[in-house]
Order: sequence, then structure tokens, then C-alpha cells
Amino acid sequence: GYWLEVWYLFYSKVIELYADHRDFHFICYEEFCKDPQRSIECIATLLNLSPKVAKSIHYSKFEPAIVIDNSIEPKFSHLYTRLLKQSINRVDG
Repeated sequence: GYWLEVWYLFYSKVIELYADHRDFHFICYEEFCKDPQRSIECIATLLNLSPKVAKSIHYSKFEPAIVIDNSIEPKFSHLYTRLLKQSINRVDG
């Protein structure tokens, strides 16, 4: 519970300070773990890099350390959902 509370306090402040800044972008770590190539392509698009550059980046696929789900306290899942909606590599739909 302690580290989840630290995560909550940190990202609550980050989203408060930077959610409306056009030069600050969130990247969802869990989405990156699921599909690193698509996440790299999202970042490359944001940086106006060619698709060729994005495809040339090598990566290792790995699993997130924890998974946020609805079984945790609502304030944590609510914040996670807000962060996910702000992420440039979110999967819509």
C-alpha cells in the first residue's frame, strides 16, 4: 500500500501540473510493454520522425511489474484512467 500511495501522490501532482501543457506528453508504461513497436511509432510521430526511424529502433519486450485493475481502491484506478486517457500511446476504443 505504501508504494501505491507514493505513486498516487506523485502522479496526482504530475497530472495537475502538466496535463494541459502542449509540450508535455504522457506515455503509458503498460501499453508500451504490451506493444513496444506501436508505442515507439507514437513517439516518433510526435517527434516528426520518419516511420523508417521508428522501425529501426530495437527493443526488448517485457512485462509490467504490476497491473492496475478495478480491484484496487477507486482513487488509484481513477487516476490511472485519467493518465491513460492523456497518454500518446493509448489504445482508443
